[in-house]
Amino acid sequence: MTQDPRLERCLDALHGLLQRKYAIPLPSRRTSGGDYEVQRAALAMVELVSQFAQAIIDLGRVGHHRYVAACACARSAFEIGATATWLVLPEDPSVRVNRWVDYFRAMDRFWNNLGNELSSVMPELSETALRQAEQYAEHRRVVEVGLPAVRPQPRPNLQQILNELRHPDLYVAYRIMCQMVHGEPESLLITMGNRGSSLMFGSFAEATSWVIPIRMTVWSLTISAPTVLQRVGVASGLCEPIYEQERVCHGYLDILEGKQTMPLHAI
Repeated sequence: MTQDPRLERCLDALHGLLQRKYAIPLPSRRTSGGDYEVQRAALAMVELVSQFAQAIIDLGRVGHHRYVAACACARSAFEIGATATWLVLPEDPSVRVNRWVDYFRAMDRFWNNLGNELSSVMPELSETALRQAEQYAEHRRVVEVGLPAVRPQPRPNLQQILNELRHPDLYVAYRIMCQMVHGEPESLLITMGNRGSSLMFGSFAEATSWVIPIRMTVWSLTISAPTVLQRVGVASGLCEPIYEQERVCHGYLDILEGKQTMPLHAI
């Protein structure tokens, strides 16, 4: 399939954003105690965001008909990037640790809930899940013993997180992506159409449809990576190339969206 050059430029710009993030060296000296656990988790989340971003680039280079899969990746990147930023945002390290503790407890909480849900229908799987929950809980208790007084701070929902990050407007884009991921009726408009009197199934997304998932991914990287990197000790000036490339990304996205025109030499 012939690729739209405007979308190609957007994908190249997103790849450039990833390259600038990876070019920033991590400091060799790390903190200790609970804040180390916070930083380790947040850095891993930023890597997850980066891998979803790379998947979007790969999908887009196959063709704009891979739009639905890109939406799923963008939604995941968006939620993880917001959570990573929320985790490290407080200046008080004790607050960061308490946020992480509740986040970490979700691991054994998930397996415990799953085991209880399966108890009446699949007892053997239920027992396996509950054993897994106990193993994670034991590991968590070992970690928490070395922490100061633990007062877990429950993770709020994504809308509340975006409010705290001062980006409440982005919740609308997130909900639109959820329509695709959950197969809500609106998502069917992308995979169903008519040709004359015949009903057709396939991909009816346009190249311009990619504006929202790519913008969401750019935001995920540019809010999470600099915030987390600075929290682990990277100088703020080293993050400036990320912001510069963010502006490049939005410039090409504006062209794809029709807000600007692409110079002829760029086509």
